[in-house]
Amino acid sequence: MAPLRELALRIQIPIALLIHLSKDGQVLGRRAKGLTRTLIHLDCPDPEQPERLRLWVEKSYAKKPSPLGVTMDDCGNLYDDQPPGPADPVRKGRPATERGRAEQFLRHELKEKNDQLWNDLVPLWEQRSKGGRRTLGRVVDDMKKRGDLTTTGGERTGQQMVLHLVKKSQNGEDHVDGGKTPKP
Repeated sequence: MAPLRELALRIQIPIALLIHLSKDGQVLGRRAKGLTRTLIHLDCPDPEQPERLRLWVEKSYAKKPSPLGVTMDDCGNLYDDQPPGPADPVRKGRPATERGRAEQFLRHELKEKNDQLWNDLVPLWEQRSKGGRRTLGRVVDDMKKRGDLTTTGGERTGQQMVLHLVKKSQNGEDHVDGGKTPKP
């Protein structure tokens, strides 16, 4: 880095280096960040609008300018002072579409035949969708929190877990589908 810096100072021309970012959107390595005088980011916070970008300065030896909005098209870039919001933090786990498919699968299977064993549904899910056991388990937990599903048995009970789809009655009370047992 030192020879490039000396060359840039001697001939009075800035040198721009492109650096890849980590999965968290951070510069890889403290050394690269420490050696640069100015660190400028150009990112796309909304994947639905790839032509709309955010340009901002993270590090500068002088005053940092305000972020800019950049719209890219075939004729060049248009800059404005209303940048899109910062990129959302990287979310861990399966994408929402995967969980949505898992919930659809559970609802379909339990509407066809309620009170099914977890151990019967998992292989069916893995076979049909190539999805994982953990994703299905997270969806069961989410549905239980929302009151759409109840379970009996499971870990530390000595019994296999049975899933029960909860159906809302006309008077607003929750009942396990089939009407036999009110929801606890």
